[in-house]
Amino acid sequence: MHQANIIYNKKIMNIDEGNIKIHKNMVEVKKKSIQANSDKIELLRDLATYEVNFTYMVDVKNRLATALQGVQHTQAELKRRIKFKEDDS
Repeated sequence: MHQANIIYNKKIMNIDEGNIKIHKNMVEVKKKSIQANSDKIELLRDLATYEVNFTYMVDVKNRLATALQGVQHTQAELKRRIKFKEDDS
């Protein structure tokens, strides 16, 4: 009977050691998950900042407005030329 108790105690100790290892691994995975979420938020914030900075740095709005004016001028010129050719015919 004493020998059986020793065997059961060893089995219980092995199970406890396995559970402790699993628990430590779970804690480590949770820490990594929290760190990954924090890194994700930081990257999204950085990307938003870069987008805003790029817009101001390159002055996208003014360049697009200038391009639109050029397109509108070209459209008006083409319409004028087409009308001029129709009038000549």
